[in-house]
Amino acid sequence: MTAMKVEQKEICFILVTNKIIKEDDSFVATCLEFDIVSQGDSIEEANGNLDEAVLCYLNTLEDLGIREEIFKEKNITLHKYPQTANNTSINIPINPGAFVTTRSFDIAC
Repeated sequence: MTAMKVEQKEICFILVTNKIIKEDDSFVATCLEFDIVSQGDSIEEANGNLDEAVLCYLNTLEDLGIREEIFKEKNITLHKYPQTANNTSINIPINPGAFVTTRSFDIAC
């Protein structure tokens, strides 16, 4: 019996910018690079829901074989691990009801 060699892909990451605003009794989170929107009853829930939506979008791009094309179109850069100090998450308030944060997502290179 011959052993099958399984190719392992290197894992990289991308950084995206989320804008979170309070609207009435909920929070709306938008991924600015991909124009994806989600909401939640708290900042954490809105961010978590947006993370799920972005991951679904990234998986769909990969399944369709158009990830590289879309990343180029939207100026998304694949970063290699390890993350450096320049790649850390930050939260920036832009007014009393809104702030911007960066998020990182692991992705196969």
